[in-house]
Amino acid sequence: MAPGRARIKIAAAERATPFTTEMTPLPMKTPRSRIVCATDFSVSAQHAATVAAVLATRSQAELVLVHALDLGPAVLVAARERRVALRVAEMRLKAEVRRLVDCGLKIETKVIEDGWVSEALLGYLRAAPPDFVVVSSRRKSAIDRWAMGSASDQIAQHAPCPTLVVRDPAPLLAWGRGEAPLKVFAALDFDAGSAAALRWVAQLQAIGPCELTAGHVNWRPDNRDVGEPRPDAPRNPPKEQEALERKLGKLVRDIVGHEAARSVVQATWGTPDPVLMEMAAEAGAGLILAGTHQRHGFGWLWHGSVSRNLVHHAPVSVACVPTDAALVPSAMHIPQFRRVLVTTDFSTVGNAAIPWAAAGVTAGGTVELLHVVSTGSGGADRLERARQKLRKLIPMEAQRIGLRTEVVALEGSDAAAAICEEAERFGADVVCLASHGRTGLAKALLGSVAAAVVAGSFRPVLLVRSPK
Repeated sequence: MAPGRARIKIAAAERATPFTTEMTPLPMKTPRSRIVCATDFSVSAQHAATVAAVLATRSQAELVLVHALDLGPAVLVAARERRVALRVAEMRLKAEVRRLVDCGLKIETKVIEDGWVSEALLGYLRAAPPDFVVVSSRRKSAIDRWAMGSASDQIAQHAPCPTLVVRDPAPLLAWGRGEAPLKVFAALDFDAGSAAALRWVAQLQAIGPCELTAGHVNWRPDNRDVGEPRPDAPRNPPKEQEALERKLGKLVRDIVGHEAARSVVQATWGTPDPVLMEMAAEAGAGLILAGTHQRHGFGWLWHGSVSRNLVHHAPVSVACVPTDAALVPSAMHIPQFRRVLVTTDFSTVGNAAIPWAAAGVTAGGTVELLHVVSTGSGGADRLERARQKLRKLIPMEAQRIGLRTEVVALEGSDAAAAICEEAERFGADVVCLASHGRTGLAKALLGSVAAAVVAGSFRPVLLVRSPK
């Protein structure tokens, strides 16, 4: 075998399906990364260990094979029985290491002797979280969906690091040995869990090329009249569908910077996970990626768990990423501002924010100029006059440097709330407005639209201070 290359073959033991891998290691990382694979020595666990070895070789990471004795606390088992189980586990781990023939791949083994399997493995992972953990799983039956779950299920829902649940190893092995890109379907909502899941895409791309499809399912009420026939599938109104697709695309672009990523939004009357699995199948995904909020106790019963249902029922491998997964700043994408909302009250200070808003937009981006008119103070004529004034404030350089501009005048009793709502509708990458810099009594008496926007906006806010 040529130096720097590795061949890993899964043995015919237990009638496992053979997989042969050959890959060229990537340049050494500093510090060295670490992958943990939990195994119970079953056929599916062998497949998971093979995937872990391929990915560890590809990324030049250390691999740790971990087995937890299924004996419970030490006080419940005779010492002799525990010694025998320990010797057997150590022998089987050594056999796994021999099976995973390596060339430069460092494989460590660990037997956890005490405790229930799930808690013992989670305790080991929490003591020194790896880059990610690899486990195997089989699809659950209808009865099992109400059970507390297997060790794989518990690790996926509660591990402090991303968990790769291997069900179909073929796409992962082809990706790991550089034969084909990995088609990844990211099941996303607009929350911290989805952001964490997308951040992990960057680490996957460091192993090999990925083709990303982002999917979002939103729930819609069934508002049919009595006796009205039910359509084949619920549909979002066109404007809402467009806004959701734009918001999903922005989320992916800001975190991953994946220009070629496909975004899919679909409405549902029921739970989202069956729809997400259909969307993943249409995308030909070999891996479904989902964030997990790691609810404890019976929290998942009250709130539901999309990631848990995907682990149970998806026909392909699933990766669960915890919301508080460690950030890797060096791997994070630098977002670009393509849609900037700037608001003005037509004062000198308010107008000063407009050039700064244009300065932050990339070529081909859009700047929306917004003015909020007080409710009941002039109607349509007042709104049209406001739009005319906004057009006169568009910087003359905007067209020359390739910026598109829009003007919007809205009527509202709460200017800050109107600005925040328009930022969501417009899909702003950032909201820009001027601050008069009032403090103390002046702020208390007059209020501060800027402060209210900062407090109420889900978008980044750029404040332009008035010149002294």
